[in-house]
Amino acid sequence: MDNKIKVYRAINKISQEDLSRLTGLSRPNISNIERGDQVPNGNTMLKIAKALNASVEDIFLGLNVIHEHQK
Repeated sequence: MDNKIKVYRAINKISQEDLSRLTGLSRPNISNIERGDQVPNGNTMLKIAKALNASVEDIFLGLNVIHEHQK
């Protein structure tokens, strides 16, 4: 599954370990989801999006471009 977790982590200056603590997911889970090796369920998508101050659509569905952060 294509996603923009790494991009949003960079924007927010958050490591995988930080994201793990913020979401309650393990760092290996975060890594697997980020690489597209694991497909997250809806609840996991919401946790990640909330921790990254973004919408599920922005991160996982690719519907929006990161305009605000590129200004």
